[in-house]
Amino acid sequence: MRTLALLSLLLVSCSDSSEPPRKGGSGGHHHESPRGGTLVQVGAYYARPDPVLDPQPGELHAYVMDGHATKAVRIPQKMLAATLTVDGEDLTLALEAVEDGLSGETVGDTSHFRAVSEALKGKERFSGRIGPIRVYGKDFDAIACAYGPSRP
Repeated sequence: MRTLALLSLLLVSCSDSSEPPRKGGSGGHHHESPRGGTLVQVGAYYARPDPVLDPQPGELHAYVMDGHATKAVRIPQKMLAATLTVDGEDLTLALEAVEDGLSGETVGDTSHFRAVSEALKGKERFSGRIGPIRVYGKDFDAIACAYGPSRP
């Protein structure tokens, strides 16, 4: 599957990737998307949604990762909302939870969400917001994101 980049944010602290983040720490660093793009930060290292656009079929996937982007984080949601701007046009999507028999993920206990839209076919860029999202029992408002190939 082809992947493209999301703009990343500088980070302030690190925590153990299997637990919710701890406060404190210093120094900034960067985590890479396991799918070849960059990541969006939720809270202070709570999680990193990793939107991935497959422009040929117009599919938008969102993978919820831990703060270090090394492990999938299952969340209880059955849907993630996305309010996007694509080529100057507003687009609202409902990314539905994806079941995975290999990982045992089910609707209501998954890290993978997906939506298909004709408006995304052939596109390489979008900006907008994804969420709200509930991670490790904490609710977060929609998170701003910008997606697309790096600009020279």
